Amino acid sequence: MHPYGRKAARYSLAAQRLGRSQWLAVVDALYQKQPQWALDGKIEASLIGAVSAEDLSRMRTLVMDPAIEETIAREIALGQSKQVKSTPTVFVTTQNNEQKIEHLLPYQTWKSFFDMAAK
Repeated sequence: MHPYGRKAARYSLAAQRLGRSQWLAVVDALYQKQPQWALDGKIEASLIGAVSAEDLSRMRTLVMDPAIEETIAREIALGQSKQVKSTPTVFVTTQNNEQKIEHLLPYQTWKSFFDMAAK
């Protein structure tokens, strides 16, 4: 949906291949610096300092892997099949029931829901 969302997804998936700590660092940087990269698509500039120079170099190569684009295409198709039209959209499944939530909810609402579902 976002002009640079697919590019950001490529970097996130590439970081995921490097490891959990790299992926978490990239996800944090993408969210924290979204106002900058959302304007010009300079995602890599937003990741400098979030991961090592070596990891960033490895990500540069990984983002070109066709398997990453295939993963993104599958996720987009899944979202279309579930009629996702906005972010955030969250699907919560409990006891074979799925609930689609298309807006932000306060933490206490989520906590109450999961506490109730755990009973």
